[in-house]
Amino acid sequence: MRPRGTAAQRPDGPGDAIVVTKTNPANIHTGDIISYHDTRDPGFIVSHRVVQISGRQVVTAGDVTKSPDSPITYNQIIGKAQVVLPGFGYLIDWLKKPIGLLSALFVPLTFVIVYELRRLAQESGRVRYRLHHS
Repeated sequence: MRPRGTAAQRPDGPGDAIVVTKTNPANIHTGDIISYHDTRDPGFIVSHRVVQISGRQVVTAGDVTKSPDSPITYNQIIGKAQVVLPGFGYLIDWLKKPIGLLSALFVPLTFVIVYELRRLAQESGRVRYRLHHS
């Protein structure tokens, strides 16, 4: 999953990608990165670091600005980051563009075609003999 980040997390663009798994909110601790539905726009997913837990409310903050967000409730939490893939978000965004997608398809396809053409050329250059037994 690569949620849309906020400027507080990474001001220069998509940055890192994260793998998020559903987790029991009781297993979330200060310092964890979590993804949750934004309070103002539930369709918008935010991934920030947990800075405070108070009862059933969690306060997060982006790594860049470090200013706390409004508290969220447990039911807004999607899950906790299990793996952080540094810079992978840039690749995902690039693949969403037409040139990125075409490149991702064209480059491997070109290697396969060249490999097969070379293999066929080598096979056609070989003389094949068959022994016939009488």
